[in-house]
Amino acid sequence: MSDCAVRTDPNLIMRHVEHLAVTIGERLAGSAGEAQAADYIQAEMERIGLQNIRRREFDCSWFEVRRAKMQARFGNMWEPVVMDACAHTPCTNGVLEAELVYVENASDMILDRLDLKGKVALVHGSYGPSSHILKRLNEKEVAAVIWVDVRYTPDWNLRVGLPFTFLPLLKFPAASVPHPVEWDLVRRGADRVRLELDCVVETRPSQNVSGELPGSSDTGGVIITGHHDSVSGTAGAEDNAAGVGVALALAELFAGRQLEKPMRFASFGTEEQLSQGAFAFVADPENRARDIDMVLNTDGQGCWTGVNEVYLTGSESLHEYMGEMMRKCGWSGTIRDEPDGFSDHFPFIIEDVPAAWFCRRNCAGGRWFHHSHFDNIEALSPLVLAACADFVGELALDICTKTALPFDRAFPKCTREAVRKVADGWLKL
Repeated sequence: MSDCAVRTDPNLIMRHVEHLAVTIGERLAGSAGEAQAADYIQAEMERIGLQNIRRREFDCSWFEVRRAKMQARFGNMWEPVVMDACAHTPCTNGVLEAELVYVENASDMILDRLDLKGKVALVHGSYGPSSHILKRLNEKEVAAVIWVDVRYTPDWNLRVGLPFTFLPLLKFPAASVPHPVEWDLVRRGADRVRLELDCVVETRPSQNVSGELPGSSDTGGVIITGHHDSVSGTAGAEDNAAGVGVALALAELFAGRQLEKPMRFASFGTEEQLSQGAFAFVADPENRARDIDMVLNTDGQGCWTGVNEVYLTGSESLHEYMGEMMRKCGWSGTIRDEPDGFSDHFPFIIEDVPAAWFCRRNCAGGRWFHHSHFDNIEALSPLVLAACADFVGELALDICTKTALPFDRAFPKCTREAVRKVADGWLKL
């Protein structure tokens, strides 16, 4: 039985999703599509009547793949390989032919015993949660690297990119192959590859868009967030037109409400390079991000099957409060209390701002269609997405209509240390 008073219109959420994911489509950071998405979000915030609407640009690294091709040699026969260029990869300057060496997970024990100079390394995995593997591969003077996203095992390829903080270390051509292709290359004994990557990388503007519903106080309150960029080759419906749709629908639902604390709404650009837009937002003193009581971030939500998850970072009383609100609203989900760096709440928790990231997992790695052409509007259940929006809205309304915060805002020492450990891995080169 649900006591949730918020009822979000699923058709309204999906109208926003459809415009972003269908009318605009791919919204790569720095592209015209991303800018069109920001135009739409700003116009909707103005139509709804949000105040203090701000659109701020920042530099990001845009890329375009002109040609990506790979062949592998099995015995005396060369065969084409299903692959993609890694985002922002250096070019091969023609066809690069070299010996292929399988390095498993590129651990120090493996790399220490291999001569990889001038060879192509096939890695069972990706760069990992720190810059260490990238540094080691540069030290080994590899000719190129082939990554495999081992969280998923589909026949199609998944887009692989690096966090913006790691890009200076991408000094070798890099591509990715699906998990079954990795299996085939190793099982059948491919010993050489021909790799051709022709890509362009430029510095271009990305953008954040934000607005607010004011409260009696101008401090504290919540910020409801999503991101409007996508990876290449996908409509980015679930990742993350869905989150933007939730934020805009809740803004419209709550417009005109009497609030004690401000309710803010933001859509960030360049999330797919590890939340570069959210970092820019937090760093801008005009946004007063450190004064926010709580971040409510929706990203990767709304798929038909699966389990809701809330990555929650904050005090013990915040965890108790979240559990109580879930029981009250009848919204089922799993609360995960480990800090996570893979969405736009991350730059906020580094600054000790409590945060909840709402996502939905339908396979061990996350979502089976993640970062692929299958992330289209058909991946979304309007009712599942609206149920998440109802719960996010209930939390926002509960916090912003009270003078006293219903949980302790301060992070315990163990949480602060855990957040710093994650941040050091992503941010320190």
